[in-house]
Amino acid sequence: MSDLLKKREEIDVLDKRLVEILDQRADLVKEMSKIKKSENQPQVYVPGREEFILSKIEETHKGSFPNQVLRSIFTEVISACRNLESSDKIAFLGERYGWAHDAAQNQFGSSAGFVGYEQVNELISSLYRGEVALAFVPIFNGNYGIHSLLESFLSQDFFFVAETLAKPIFSLVTRSKDETEIFSKIFLTKETFNLIRSSVSSLSVPAKLIICQTIEEVVENLTDSRQVSGLVPHCIAKTLGLKTVKSPLESTEEGLIRCVTISLLPNAQRTPTMKTTILAALPQNPGALVTAISPLHENKINILSVETFRFQEKPWKDLFLIDFEPPKENEKLLEVVGQIQKQCLFLKFLGFYPVLN
Repeated sequence: MSDLLKKREEIDVLDKRLVEILDQRADLVKEMSKIKKSENQPQVYVPGREEFILSKIEETHKGSFPNQVLRSIFTEVISACRNLESSDKIAFLGERYGWAHDAAQNQFGSSAGFVGYEQVNELISSLYRGEVALAFVPIFNGNYGIHSLLESFLSQDFFFVAETLAKPIFSLVTRSKDETEIFSKIFLTKETFNLIRSSVSSLSVPAKLIICQTIEEVVENLTDSRQVSGLVPHCIAKTLGLKTVKSPLESTEEGLIRCVTISLLPNAQRTPTMKTTILAALPQNPGALVTAISPLHENKINILSVETFRFQEKPWKDLFLIDFEPPKENEKLLEVVGQIQKQCLFLKFLGFYPVLN
């Protein structure tokens, strides 16, 4: 037997062992699920624990396998195991196959069941009715529906349970089986074009740009028999089995977009990279913001960010989203939040949660 065949046999043995280990992990997850139910622990998604697993794997790994690929693989392993515990669905704010769908899948893995909502009130109602267990929402000024989303945080009892930073990344894809990269048409949406205008302009493909209403429509236009291509979010393209022609295509102007996962249940587990968020309306007095956040300074608590959202025709002029590092003791955290609340027209505590890589 040649040396090459011997190495291939060794790889086959390792592959078989990998499958056996994955099955053992799945069996352990099923056993843990029974224990959780017996102890009345309803939360299947524990982001702090999942991030700990992924970070620990990266920290302890010293081999030649790429770390980022290793994280992606284990994200999918965790996703599949989580799905064994529960078939709960995850809502996201945005269109099906859009960049928010892509970002949610990147966080939760492709085994999770996703439901897209383009209207904030529909997403919130779905979460409250128990049709979905979690909701994944982008939070940034200029986002369609951001004001309705913030108002829902004020009026409803939601908690942030995880945060991730997403960057819209697209791929030029096709279903054509030909090896040629010459296409007559490129299907895309107006939003995609606006997000990655410079990348689209740099494509050296003599094709006509066809604007579609949705990315789902872009995907529908890609058929085996046509020499056409389309622009689809990177992870979604992989999940749909589309052939990549060019990737990544990303914006040179847009930065990372903050996305949070919200739940009706607060986080139960602390991690070293926790963040706390409050949403507040302040009196229209000079120095009101400085006065409101002074308890953080007095208690030597690090302020991470303060973001202002302007409102019109409301009892308040602005809403402030304030992030800070939570004290180690929950009692101290609640005490400080109470001190801040005294300086506000109203305040909503949105919980403490891990920031995911």
